[in-house]
Parts: sequence; C-alpha cells; structure tokens
Amino acid sequence: MGSYGYLQDTLNYFSASAYTRDSIAAASGFNAAAIFDPIWAPDGLCMPAESPLACEYRLIKPSVAIIMFGSVDVQLYDANTFQNYLTQVVNYTIGQGIIPVLTTFPNGDSYYPAESETFNNAIRSIAASQQIPLIDLRPQALALPNRGVGPDNFHLSHRGDAWIILTGEQNQYGLTLRNLMTLQMLDTLRRTLGMN
Repeated sequence: MGSYGYLQDTLNYFSASAYTRDSIAAASGFNAAAIFDPIWAPDGLCMPAESPLACEYRLIKPSVAIIMFGSVDVQLYDANTFQNYLTQVVNYTIGQGIIPVLTTFPNGDSYYPAESETFNNAIRSIAASQQIPLIDLRPQALALPNRGVGPDNFHLSHRGDAWIILTGEQNQYGLTLRNLMTLQMLDTLRRTLGMN
C-alpha cells in the first residue's frame, strides 16, 4: 500500500466482502430511483416487493453505505428530481441506522458538462444539509487523464485487472482514486467513531 499503509487497520476492520462482493444496489445503469424499484431486485435473494436497496441493507447489515449516483441520472432527470431521489436514498439509509457517505462523480468534457456540475452541487447540498460525510471525487479527478473517466466519458477509468494499487495509479485512474478516497473516508469514520 506504499505510503497508504496507515489504511491497513481500516481494511482489516471492515469485512473483506465489503470490498469484493457484487452489490444488489449498485448494478450498472442504476440511477437514484431504480434502487427503490422491486423489479430490479434479484429473485432468490430478495423478498417479494423488496427494493434492491432494502434487500442490500437487509442482507449485509452495513454500518456505512457509500452512495454514488448522478452520472446516469444526468441523462434522465432535472437536478431537482435527482436531488429528491437522492434525498430519499439518504433518508432511507439513515432510517436503517446506517451512515450514508455521498460521493460526487467525475465526467468527461463532452458528457453533460453543465448538468454534471449542477448535479454534483446537488450532492454537495444534500451532504451539507443532512450533515453527512461527502467524498468530493469530482474536483480531485480533474487532474487525472480524461478527468478520471474512460472513453465513454462517464464510467470511471481503470486498469482493468486491479482496482486499488496505490503506487501511483491513483494519479492515473478514476476508479483507483475513488477507492483510495473511499478508504480514507472509512478510515476517518472508523477513527472518529471509535470503530475498533
């Protein structure tokens, strides 16, 4: 982990499956409304009429939820609609006794540039008004090649065979940077809240 060895205790604290499992509530193409729609909840894992978000929380019982929406929503909704849906996600998460951590999203120059900034400001506004943690990925990703996104201009860039190698790749790939910033936030929460 190079100069990030101080994060090892946090890696050890949180369950290994927290880093490697496929999330029911984080499917490709999901937006802030879809995670409340039971049609997207997989049979056999989720109860009838249970949303992907409710199913995820019931199955894994997290203490912290890392929440990142916007890059798909910007194609579908106006900023107010997005803010309402994301606020519902945050309120539901808090209601389940889980700490929500919001994350802003990067975008390429040609991918809804004005709308993306407005949506990211909505994310920041929700975090501030609800007094919850925020991982402000977008400004950090601006220094990365293609602003931290791949050729499609909205999926985070990555090497393809590893998700978190902290020997400089956090300066090249959006996904590695996001994973580093997420670990740093989890470390801050663990230390601040006395999770030992």
